[in-house]
Amino acid sequence: MEHSWSVKNLTDFVVESAQRARPDDTPFHHLRFERVFPEDFYAAMLQALPVESDYRAMSGKSKIGSSRFDRKPTRTKIDLFPEYIRHLRPEKRAVWDVTGRVLRSKELETVFVQRLARGLESRFGANFAKVRMYPVPILTRDIRDIASSNIPTACGKVSRSSSTCRQTTRRHI
Repeated sequence: MEHSWSVKNLTDFVVESAQRARPDDTPFHHLRFERVFPEDFYAAMLQALPVESDYRAMSGKSKIGSSRFDRKPTRTKIDLFPEYIRHLRPEKRAVWDVTGRVLRSKELETVFVQRLARGLESRFGANFAKVRMYPVPILTRDIRDIASSNIPTACGKVSRSSSTCRQTTRRHI
């Protein structure tokens, strides 16, 4: 990895981003981020987007109703844990390993619990802060149905805090 961001520096930056995020209640209580990661690291994330074959199908309820006419999924994922990114090329694995570590950090979890307290309380009750939570950072890839468009939308969404999305004609993003 050729950038100068350590896990600690990135965690501090993302925590600050979460503290600055605007709350929104439509359609449910959540946070709106302006910028989650520093620009140079975000550029490295875009450069390190995995190829189509690196992803796997979503599991559970996410699979229901999310397949194309050819039975291929419309959304695929990579869980950002070492065991799920070990197959990536070393330069890509380095970026997504750091991303996963930052998104799983205790510091970020604490800020999210504080900032999302109202929504968590309505779901889990007054003792919501005692509910054990386990962050699962996921990079998802949305694949538009080929029959509906000549230009696929490739969205890499890192669950928990960031989203990358751009129009592209490159099918592997």
